[in-house]
Amino acid sequence: MSYIDPSFAHIDDKELAVAYTHWLYSDPNSNPSSWDKPELWKTGPKVKFIKRVINMSILNAGADLTITRQLFGGKNAVVFNRQATVKLTTAPAFPNPPLRIPNEHSSYVTYQQVSDDGQNNVEETTIENVFGTIPGQPFTLDPPQLWWGNAEKTYTLGNDFGADITANLVWTAAILDTAR
Repeated sequence: MSYIDPSFAHIDDKELAVAYTHWLYSDPNSNPSSWDKPELWKTGPKVKFIKRVINMSILNAGADLTITRQLFGGKNAVVFNRQATVKLTTAPAFPNPPLRIPNEHSSYVTYQQVSDDGQNNVEETTIENVFGTIPGQPFTLDPPQLWWGNAEKTYTLGNDFGADITANLVWTAAILDTAR
């Protein structure tokens, strides 16, 4: 059997655990010293779980904000979780009933993700549909996604709320820690 990094050893589907290990270790940008030498993977760098955060403030109702990033520094990543929170930074311009469900404001913020490699794109939809923050729904993990390290992603948020908002977007991913 192929090498499985200890971080993925708990996964019941061993083929999937091997695939995640291979995704990270066989990338020359992530593992420049032994990407093509699987026999050295068990003695080389190890997998590290990290969080990447993007904070976006949209100060005008009806406005959009777009940024482009390589969240994982050019390294391949296995994205295991995404979370988002939306908070008002000003009071709404129209009379509004009080919040009844936590993170209810996420219904009024749209999210779009476009990658230059064409992978893991998200059509414009409310942020709650993408980040699993649907009010009243139990927390569930997304299926893991394999992200190319050298792909840039463009993130666009739209504010359809009658107030200024700040959104915090968080991705938890496994990358190969080569201390660079």
